[in-house]
Amino acid sequence: MSKDQVRDLIEISHFAARHPEWVQGGGGNCSVKFNGEMLIKASGYVLEDVAESDGYVHLNLATNTPAAETALRPSMESPLHTFLSTFVIHTHPIEVGGLVCAQEGHQIFEDTFSDPRYVWIDYATPGQKLFEQVERTLKAKGHQREQDTVLFLQNHGLFVAAKNKEKCMQLHQETIQRCGQLFSPLNNGKTEMIENQFLTPDHVVYLSLKDKELSPKQRQAIQELKAFSIEVLRRIRAKGWQPHFLSDAEAGDVLGMPEEKYRQSLWDKSS
Repeated sequence: MSKDQVRDLIEISHFAARHPEWVQGGGGNCSVKFNGEMLIKASGYVLEDVAESDGYVHLNLATNTPAAETALRPSMESPLHTFLSTFVIHTHPIEVGGLVCAQEGHQIFEDTFSDPRYVWIDYATPGQKLFEQVERTLKAKGHQREQDTVLFLQNHGLFVAAKNKEKCMQLHQETIQRCGQLFSPLNNGKTEMIENQFLTPDHVVYLSLKDKELSPKQRQAIQELKAFSIEVLRRIRAKGWQPHFLSDAEAGDVLGMPEEKYRQSLWDKSS
């Protein structure tokens, strides 16, 4: 591992973190691959925390285990990153949320993104189940790891992967802009949250913390995710579409994930 690879990870992580409409509540992650190894954001860290000496885990791609001793855990999405190209940016953009959280989203996606680089992924619980869903879908399409890929994850967000760092950032931004065009012009009508219904896994986790004594990080995450939910619903309703909420069983699966319990244990202690 060289300093250049660490700096690449910092660059793409901070690129995503600069846009609050792309990342909320500590969600999202980035990775860089090299010589059979991978650097990926650590669980419990936000993208802006990634620095030369902290905030990431160095993994062996063959085993998906740390290449060096560390107390940090890799992002729960690390298996999915291993299946994609050299540079990967995963975010939860509001404009993409308007598409992937709508009942009509899959058909609109098919009508809008005909390029084979763009792939719709049906909902699966984050972590191993999501990796398996992505693997099945991409293998069925004859996907090759090194090709540029843009994944639209139902009720979740966006994964962009490319062999070139600049291309990855460019493709990520262009994809969000194309989604934004679907909702332009956008009316300013007021939208209220719908209680006890969740659009994404992060909503399940953070909005279920409301009865706990919360750390400042958790309070901020809740505020960001409430704002995200309102903006996504506003876009869906402006188009006359219907929101696609997670089922009670899907929400229960998210709350039971050991990875989420670990992440919250770190944030519980945050000052």
